[in-house]
Amino acid sequence: MNRIRQALGDSSFSTVVFLLGATMLGWPVVSIAAGRGVTTFFTYLFAVWGLLVFLMFVMACATSNDDSR
Repeated sequence: MNRIRQALGDSSFSTVVFLLGATMLGWPVVSIAAGRGVTTFFTYLFAVWGLLVFLMFVMACATSNDDSR
């Protein structure tokens, strides 16, 4: 469990999350979802946004010093 916390708290994981978000919200990938309709486009944007928020939440929990959980 400590190895996972260390990996999630590492600055390289932050870089990976940033690059994932930049790739998934970049023009070529977003245009694929936009070509399939408005509903699909907004569903895709919401799903990617939710994934990024979840990953940042996991990173914050991994770096927290509170071990009382």
